[in-house]
This record gives sequence, C-alpha cells and structure tokens, in this order.
Amino acid sequence: VLGCGGGGSPFVGRIRALACLDEGKRIRVISPQSWCEMSTDLDCIAVCGFFGAPLVLIEKLINGKELPMSLKCLQEVYSIGGYNNGTLTNTDGAVIEEGDDVTYIHDYQPEDRMMNANITLAGKHINAIGCVEIGGMNCLEPLIVAAQMDLPLVDGDGMSRAFPELQMYGPMIYGQSAVPSTNCTDLGIRGVCLKANSPKNVEDHFRTWLCRKGLGLVGGMSTPPLDKYWLNKAFVFHTMSHCRGLGDVVLKARKQKTSPVEAILRECAGKLLICGKMVDVTRVTEGAFNRGVLRIDGYGSDTGRVVWVDFQNEYLIAREGHDKSTAKILATVPDLIAIVDYETGQPIQGEETRYGLRAAVLLLPSPPLMRTEEALKVVGPSGFGYNDIEFQAFGEYKQCKRIV
Repeated sequence: VLGCGGGGSPFVGRIRALACLDEGKRIRVISPQSWCEMSTDLDCIAVCGFFGAPLVLIEKLINGKELPMSLKCLQEVYSIGGYNNGTLTNTDGAVIEEGDDVTYIHDYQPEDRMMNANITLAGKHINAIGCVEIGGMNCLEPLIVAAQMDLPLVDGDGMSRAFPELQMYGPMIYGQSAVPSTNCTDLGIRGVCLKANSPKNVEDHFRTWLCRKGLGLVGGMSTPPLDKYWLNKAFVFHTMSHCRGLGDVVLKARKQKTSPVEAILRECAGKLLICGKMVDVTRVTEGAFNRGVLRIDGYGSDTGRVVWVDFQNEYLIAREGHDKSTAKILATVPDLIAIVDYETGQPIQGEETRYGLRAAVLLLPSPPLMRTEEALKVVGPSGFGYNDIEFQAFGEYKQCKRIV
C-alpha cells in the first residue's frame, strides 16, 4: 500500500525473506530511538535499495546478490580505494571518468577484495541496516540484507512511501551528500559515483548507466551511511511498524469478511477516491522508469465517474473528469495515492495494472517531513514536471503504533 504502485513487487521479497528464516537467519527490527541509545558517534546505518524500472522484474528476477554487492562495493571504495572528498588515493581496479557533472567509475573491480567479515563503512562500524523507501520490494530486501549480516533493520525509511528518484530520499532533500554511491547489477558490474554537484546528478547518471546495453535497467544501490544526526533530521520513524499494522488490519478484515479497503482507510486516516474498473492503461519503459496513465471508470455508487492516474513507477497525480485535459485534480504527490483490489485490499503495483482490474483508488496523508517548503520543491508536483499544479495537503498524518 505504501509503495503507491512502485518499489517493485513485494512477492519475490517475501519469498526470499521466508527462505532466510528457513536457513536459520534472524530478521530483527530496532526502533530508531533504541538505535540512537545503543550507538556511538563511531557507529552508522548502511542504507540500500533497488534502483531502476520495476517492470523489468516481471520477466527477469533478481539474483539476490545485488544489494550485498553494492554495499560491499561501497565499503571497498573507502577501505581499498581510500575515498576522500570525491577522489581515490588508490585507483587499482578503477577507470575514473567524468561527464554530465559527475565523476564516476563504470565498473569498479579492485584486485584486492575486502574480507566478508568486515562491517565498517566510512571509518564507522555498521550496526544496523536502513531502508531508502518503505514501499514494495524495497521494504523487504533490506530486511534480507540485515538478516544475512546478522544486524537489525531500523524501523523507518527515508520517504514514508516509495518515490521514483534518488533526490527524493529524505536525507538528500535536507542536505546529505549523495556521494559516494554504488550500483551493482545481477552480472556483478559495479558502478560508482565519486563526485557530483547534486543528488539529481547521481540519479541521472545511474539511470543512464543502467540503460547501457547488458546492464538490465535494474540494480542494487547503496548510498552514504546515516549517523544519529541524519537519522533524526530526515528519516520517517516507525514505517516498518506502519506496514505491519496495515497488513494486520487487511488480514483481519478478510478473516472477518469485512471491507479491507475501509480497514486501510481507518488505519491511515485516508479517503476513498473511486471504486471502478481499469478500462485503459498507457505504459512505456523509458529512462529506467515505468511511465504512463491509467483510466478507471467508476461502478456502483461511482457509476458515471472517471478518474485518471499518472504514474512514473509510483502513482503521482489523480484527476477526475471524462476529458483528462480538463479533469479536476483530486490528489498529488507527496500525499500517497494507492490502488488496491476492492475485494481483497491487495495492492496493485504500477507494472501490474491492466484492463479489467476492479480497484479502489485511495488517498493517504503524507508525513510532515515531506510537506515542508524545502521538500515540496523535490517531491511536490513541480518535482515531476507538473509546474501548473499546486500541492493541496490532504488530512493529517496518523502516527502508527510501534511494534518494537
């Protein structure tokens, strides 16, 4: 639900997480407050997530090594490459190039490799893993990385939902550097961004990099680690608890044969925009994004209504009207537009939309962190090129019940 159609399908992540448990590994979650209490200035949180076009994963599964490889690559940029302020003191295995306002390595393969037991990053000790975004597959895969490293996952994320671009990650909205960052493909090609003028430059570089022949449009990415300052300044707390709470109310509603949609709306203080059938989907994959528009015609009490939803991996804008060009704006980012199966409450990912699906379109409030003037420049309608649309906040964000 919080993925707003993006973040990749959680189905594969769920199976991989269950496999981790079958192997005897532990999946643990720690509250941000507890992490701050137990950590020193020499500790950090390693942050990772998948990056690219989720539609590709319908035909080509991940191999499961992308995120661990990207994290290890970032560690080696520091421990072997001697990264310092955009440069490497040791360039073994690195052909450093420049272009489009970034300094980068197409494929970083140092001859000497770091030992697997090493859990340091940027001179600090990694004692937890963090989520870039809480939506879709990207809320489950970091759990698996944490289990493989026998570390807890911090109960929170950098968006409170899924967004399609790197500069929309909370810490980077509020000033954290986006370099060094690494991106690794399923074939083991390890791209590194060493220097950039802005997080948007890193985003554009890695999108272009993934579109190169043979790289597959999807990679595992690791960004600079979080310390206490960035965790408290720009992370949305307890979103993993929020996910668990949503899943719990949906499952209870199914068992009690009540409406899962109404259960979601109560849990999130949300609003139902329309119930209807998808009658048209226009979708293309370009620039490592899934882009398109879908049309939903209402039924039941919504008969005669038409809602259009624009998406770029995630659902961005909802409008109502028979003519899209003159349709009234119902909802915009950063508030959450979620589409679920009306009968079961099962979220419908952007890549899963198709003619004939019967769905409910929901509007959920975004947290205060994403509604500031500073944030709206990046995650508001203008951040996606909708310069003629002004964000109108819906409702108040409902703090979820903590599970840890």
